[in-house]
Amino acid sequence: MRFQNSKDKSVTRNSIMLILTILIVSLIFSTNASLSQTDYRQSNNNIIDSSKNNSVQIGEPIFVEKYSILYKTPIVMNGENATQFVFSGNGTVNEINVNLFGEGVSIPQSEMIQSIIGRAFISTETEDGGHASYFFQAVGHSEEELQKSKGAVFFSSNATGSLSLLSNMVGIYKTELNKNDDLGTFVMWEWK
Repeated sequence: MRFQNSKDKSVTRNSIMLILTILIVSLIFSTNASLSQTDYRQSNNNIIDSSKNNSVQIGEPIFVEKYSILYKTPIVMNGENATQFVFSGNGTVNEINVNLFGEGVSIPQSEMIQSIIGRAFISTETEDGGHASYFFQAVGHSEEELQKSKGAVFFSSNATGSLSLLSNMVGIYKTELNKNDDLGTFVMWEWK
């Protein structure tokens, strides 16, 4: 994965500020432990009424997946130690079965906090051969055996077939990764 190198760390700091803003907005909601979109919809009847509160309504998740880290390798990025990783997974986008492959970089900000950036490619298992790609940014934190992160997904305009609904979409997401076996879950909502 190739990332732009910049001597000016203010770009990185601005990205982190954007991520923190997204994190604050995403803290408004919580996810159910279940990964099934149907199960989540049935159990999530407590959506905040924005007419009574100044809260964001995010609705139901549109992308749910299970993924695994295929490999990790230490790298140096802009003079800082980081970890590059490759992952793959499968799940559903609006009840359409999909496969996913991606890569990213995790940059420690402190002993427990990481800044995470990357990209991923999604394809359907349907005859239309739908494809989509996205970039992501997140803030992660470690908890004993878990690595949790919250962030934003920015879909490209090149989505095709049954995944064309993802073109230019922005989403917010939460992940949870078991550090012992590198297996994780990902749940994303469209940010309208």
